[in-house]
Amino acid sequence: LAIPLFANRSTEVGLEAIFATAMINTFAQTRAVKVVPGDREADLVLEGKVQSLDNTSVAFDSVTRSSVRRVTLRVEITLRQKKGDKVLWKDTQVLQEDYVVDPNYHLGEATKTEGIQRAAITLARRVLDKVLLVI
Repeated sequence: LAIPLFANRSTEVGLEAIFATAMINTFAQTRAVKVVPGDREADLVLEGKVQSLDNTSVAFDSVTRSSVRRVTLRVEITLRQKKGDKVLWKDTQVLQEDYVVDPNYHLGEATKTEGIQRAAITLARRVLDKVLLVI
């Protein structure tokens, strides 16, 4: 199984690596599928595309200041057989994770990134379960 970098159609920089890394790490932990670099020696290719990322406030300290935000990601996943370029499975997943907002911009961005990483791990586990059913 090859897992290339995800495509990123959102305005958030770096999602392609976060999601691909979560997939690679999750699949590497199982012995049911061998993850290979590049798609040269792969029988299957798992491709992903982050369609969108939205942030919304879900809890507030005051009328003008949010304390918890929710990141919502829409990700399209395709598993295809390299031989014949046949699509075996295709799905769109919507993921949501909450994160604490910090008044310090850099800490706030770090907590948002942690939320995105949790969403990526959740997606990777879901995809692993579905892929194991197909192969």
